[in-house]
Amino acid sequence: RPHLPPSPPLLPRARRPGKRASEARTGLWSHPRAHRGPQRAASRAMARHAGFSLEWLRRVAGEHGWEEVQCNTASRVIGFRRGEQRTNVYYTTRTVGTCLNHPRQGKTQLFRRGVSHDGLVAILDDPRVHTGKGYYRRQDPAAPEASAGVHADTRLWVRGYTEEQQDALLGMDPERLRCVALGYGGYMCVEDYDGEPSVSWDTVPRTLHNKLWGRQRELPGVDYVALSADSDNYFLRFTDGEALWQGPDSLTYALHERGCNVRLVVFAPDDGWFVQWADGATSWEGLPRTLHNKFWGRQRELPELEHLAVGNDGTWFARFCDGAWNYRLNGSCLDRAREIVRRGGDIVRMEFGEDSWLILYDEERA
Repeated sequence: RPHLPPSPPLLPRARRPGKRASEARTGLWSHPRAHRGPQRAASRAMARHAGFSLEWLRRVAGEHGWEEVQCNTASRVIGFRRGEQRTNVYYTTRTVGTCLNHPRQGKTQLFRRGVSHDGLVAILDDPRVHTGKGYYRRQDPAAPEASAGVHADTRLWVRGYTEEQQDALLGMDPERLRCVALGYGGYMCVEDYDGEPSVSWDTVPRTLHNKLWGRQRELPGVDYVALSADSDNYFLRFTDGEALWQGPDSLTYALHERGCNVRLVVFAPDDGWFVQWADGATSWEGLPRTLHNKFWGRQRELPELEHLAVGNDGTWFARFCDGAWNYRLNGSCLDRAREIVRRGGDIVRMEFGEDSWLILYDEERA
C-alpha cells in the first residue's frame, strides 16, 4: 500500500449517554433559505404550501373531543387521540393519517392527501368518513408497530424507533426524497424542495447534530448522509463535495485513497462498512458473511449495485441497476417484503436502524 501522511480525524468520536438517549436532539435545516428555528420553519412552510395553522387545528380538534398528544415542529406533524382513535395531521402538506380498527380489515391506517379545511373537520367528526382520497393499509397483528403510507404510486412500510419518528418518516414525500438514513436510535432525511435540500433529523450523533444545527444559510446544503445502526458512525457530504465522517480507520484510509465522490456508503455492525464510488469501484470490510459472498468474485459484466442496506442483526438488502434485488431479512420486515412480492410489487429501497426499518416500494406492476 502506498504511504499516506497521517490525517487528523475530521470529527471526534462522540459517545451517547446510553442506548436510548435521554435527550432528543432534533433539528430542521434548509439551504439556502435556512430557518432560525422549528417554529419559524413551520410558519414559512405553511405560507408556502397554504397548510393548516396550529391554532386552528387545536381549536377544531378540541371542539370534536380530540386531545393533543404530539406536536413535532421539525417534522411538521401534530397528533390527536380520541379513545382508541389516533389522527396525525401534517399541517404544511395537509396530509391526514388516521389509525383505527376497520370492521373487516382489522387495525389500519388511512392516509388522505390535500385535505381541505372542511374535509378535515369532517374527518375529525368521523374518521371513517369517505373522501375519495384515502388509502387503507392493514397492520399485521403480529407486528402492530409497523405502519404503511401511500404517496401517489410509491408506497412505504415503516417501523420507527419511536412513534414520533415513525410518524415523521411516514410524512416523507418519496417524490422529493434525496436520501434517508436510519441510525442508532434516530434518523436523517434529505428532501428536495424546488432544487433546495431540506434536512430533518432526530437523535443523531452529537457531532453531526452540532454541525448542522444553526448552519449558515449561505453554506452548501446536505447532499448525502449515511448512519450506522449500532454506533455513532456516520458519513455526510454537502453539495459542494465537502465530506465529513466518523468511523473506523480502515474507512478513513479508503476515503483518503480514492476520494469522497461516492455513490453509496453503508455501515455494518461492529465497525463494518461498504463504499461504492461514482466510477463503480467498491471496497468493504466486515460485512455479513452472506453479503460478502454475494459481492466477492462478482463478474464485472454483471449490473452494478444500485442500493444497499445492512442491519445490525445480519439482515441486508441489495438492489442492482437491472432492477433485480436480493435480501436476507427476518421478523416483521420479512413478512412485509413477502407480502409486497406476493402482490407483484417492486422494492425500490430498504433502510435499517436500531430496532427500526423502512421499505420503499412501487406497486405499479401489481
